[in-house]
Amino acid sequence: MSETARRRAVVVGAVLAVQLLVPPLALRHDRPAALGWHMFVAVKPEPEVILVHRDGSEEEISMYDVLGRFRPEIDFVERLTPELCDRDGEIARVRYERGDEVLGERPC
Repeated sequence: MSETARRRAVVVGAVLAVQLLVPPLALRHDRPAALGWHMFVAVKPEPEVILVHRDGSEEEISMYDVLGRFRPEIDFVERLTPELCDRDGEIARVRYERGDEVLGERPC
């Protein structure tokens, strides 16, 4: 076997080793990983948005009414709160929930 053929074999073997080893290692990370190859594998449903008014009343709104399209890779808790607070001066807080889990609550 010539030196050139040996080098090519080493390069091909290294590329194959990387292709075989990276995916199992990536499975050990939390899902969905932002910009990861399994980013949309374990996507959770969109959260519920609850507007808490100054008088204590609560109003649930749909994410689709505000965003149009829910994108799970975007941190909406920080970005959406100012927009919602600017729409109505009577909103005191915005709470985000998914089932029984409170994802975040931000004051206006």
